[in-house]
Amino acid sequence: MRIGMVLATRFPPDIRVEKEVSALQTEHQLFMLCPRRNSQASQEVWQDIHVQRVFSTPMRWWTNWQLMATCSSGGWKRAIYTYVKENQIDVLHVHDLPLLGEAIDVGYQLNIPVIADLHENYPQLLAEVQNSRRSGALSAAQIVQRYSVSVDRWRRYEAQIVPQATSVIVVIEEARERLLQLGIAPERIHLVANYTHLTDIVDSHETQPESASGELFNVVYAGGFAATRDLHTVVDAVALIEHTKMPGLRVLLMGGSGTELEALNNHVAQRHAQDRVVVLDWRPMKEVWEQIESSQVCLVPHVKSPHTDTTIPHKLFQYMARQRPVIVSNCDPLERIVRETHCGLVYPSGDAPALAKCLEQLYFDPELRLRMGEAGRLAVQQKYNWEKTAYTLLQLYRQLAMVHN
Repeated sequence: MRIGMVLATRFPPDIRVEKEVSALQTEHQLFMLCPRRNSQASQEVWQDIHVQRVFSTPMRWWTNWQLMATCSSGGWKRAIYTYVKENQIDVLHVHDLPLLGEAIDVGYQLNIPVIADLHENYPQLLAEVQNSRRSGALSAAQIVQRYSVSVDRWRRYEAQIVPQATSVIVVIEEARERLLQLGIAPERIHLVANYTHLTDIVDSHETQPESASGELFNVVYAGGFAATRDLHTVVDAVALIEHTKMPGLRVLLMGGSGTELEALNNHVAQRHAQDRVVVLDWRPMKEVWEQIESSQVCLVPHVKSPHTDTTIPHKLFQYMARQRPVIVSNCDPLERIVRETHCGLVYPSGDAPALAKCLEQLYFDPELRLRMGEAGRLAVQQKYNWEKTAYTLLQLYRQLAMVHN
C-alpha cells in the first residue's frame, strides 16, 4: 500500500514516527507530509521515504494559529488533498490530533481510510501548557496559544472526530482505556507502544562504583524541559541532600531549549545547586546514549496528571535497555511498569523529599542498583521492545491491505 503519513510538527527528528516508518517500510511504500521549518528542503528523500514539506514561514504561522484557535485549517486541508492526489495515497496515517479532522474530510472525499495515531492526550496537554507557571518567560508562540486556544473546544473536537477514524493507535494501555470511555469500539483501538528496539539493549554486568568511595554518582535525565517534566523538583531534591552525605552526586539534565532552559538554570542557581546539577540543551542521540551509559541512575520525573497518566515516554525503555535502574514519579503507566518489572523506585510526583530519599537509597546500595538494572534489561528483552509492539502496527496494515485489494 502507499501510506501517506501526516505530521503537524517538524520531521526529522521524531523518534516515534521514525520507528513506525522503519517497520512499515518493510511491506509498504511510505510518504510524509509535514510543515517546512527554516532551511529545510520542500521535498527530499529521507531513508527511502518521499518527504514533502509545505508552507513558508509566514504561511506556517498563519495556518498553525488558525488550526490551534479553531481546530480547522483550510490551508492544511488543501495541502493534504493535493498530497493524496499527487502521490496516489491509499491510506492516510495522521500523527496526533490536530490534523486528524482535515485528513478525515479528505478521506471522505477520496474514499480512503484514515488512521489516527494518538501520541498523547492532546487536549489535556494543551491545558497543562496553558496552566503552567514554571517555564519562565513565555515565547511569542506560547503567548498566542495561552490566549487564543480553547482547551474545551479541543476536548469537544476530540470527542467528535476521533470516532470517525477508521482505526486508532495508542501508545500505552492507559490511553486505550481513556478512548474506550469516549465510546470507541475496542476492536478499533490498537496498541503500538513507545518501546525501544532490541538492538538498544546492552547486557552489562560491570559493577557500578561504590557511592561511599567518593567516585561520581551520575544521575541522568534526557528529554524536554517543559514544566510538565517537573525538573524543578529534581533540583529541589538535590538541594535537600547534604554534600557530605552524598559527595559524589552529580545530576545531568539534558534536552532543554529557549526560555525553559533559562528558567531551569535560574532555579539551579537559586537553590545553590550549580556544583551538583548540570543543565544542557538538546543533544544528538549518540551523546544521549553515552550519558545514559555513564550514569548509575536515570530519571523520569513527570508531573502526575490526566495527560501523563495516559502516555509513556520512550526514555523509560531506553534507560531499561541500557540496564540502568530508574526513579520515576507515580504517573499511572510509569508506576505500573516499574513496580511490575522491579526495575526502579517510585516517588509521589512533586515530592522533593521523597525523591531525595530514592536517590539516597540507590546511592548507598550498589547491589540493588545492579538488580534493578538487570530486571529492566530483561523486561525490555522479553516484553517491552519495539519488535513486539510493531507487529500490531504491521497487522493493522495487513488487514487494511486485504480490504483495499
